[in-house]
Amino acid sequence: MAMQTTAVPRRTAGFRKIVINGAIASALLAAFYAASLLLERQGLELDNESVWYAIRASGAVAYLLLAASTAWGILLSGKLVKRRVPAALALELHTILSWTAIGMSVYHAYLLLFGRFFDYTVVDLLVPFVGPYEPLAVGLGIVGLYLMILTSASFYLIDRIGYRSFRQVHYLTYIAYVLATVHSVLAGSDGLLFNPVYVAVSAGLFLLTLARILARRPHAPRRIYTS
Repeated sequence: MAMQTTAVPRRTAGFRKIVINGAIASALLAAFYAASLLLERQGLELDNESVWYAIRASGAVAYLLLAASTAWGILLSGKLVKRRVPAALALELHTILSWTAIGMSVYHAYLLLFGRFFDYTVVDLLVPFVGPYEPLAVGLGIVGLYLMILTSASFYLIDRIGYRSFRQVHYLTYIAYVLATVHSVLAGSDGLLFNPVYVAVSAGLFLLTLARILARRPHAPRRIYTS
């Protein structure tokens, strides 16, 4: 009982920290964007090619972080990690990977505001399927990001929704990963370079999931034959 009562304040404090850091980061991003608009009126603009490289690089990093978070979450539910890594450390690593993936995904989308190839607005980044470039592909990425936020935030709501509901919500991580992959394939401009990466990472996650499912299956008792 003591461990449960101490876990609740930790989750509450953790959620409060996420909200505060998110609010600070959002304010800084908004301020930087406002400053860029003012500089643009003075004839000072960011190099469009550099922005485009930053968009592509941040998208690739966000995808790999999401894959790493998903893989670690699968391993976290098995005995292999539980036996070798302290529970608090394993959970903290999963939390860091998840929120870092979300932060990088937000940054990836945010950079679209500075590109001049397409005229993106804040509404285009918040509402799926309305943007000027590949609205379906980009919209799937936005939905995937919302699912990432939902699954990561659900950890702090276990006491309200219950552990069973928490696990069911957490399965949405798979959908978020699939949406991120489809988004990357359809909207990305580096298909020849990254398509093998998408295939390899997806295959690895599939095998990890399959191994986890097989490990959960009850083993039938062995038959002992006697003459």
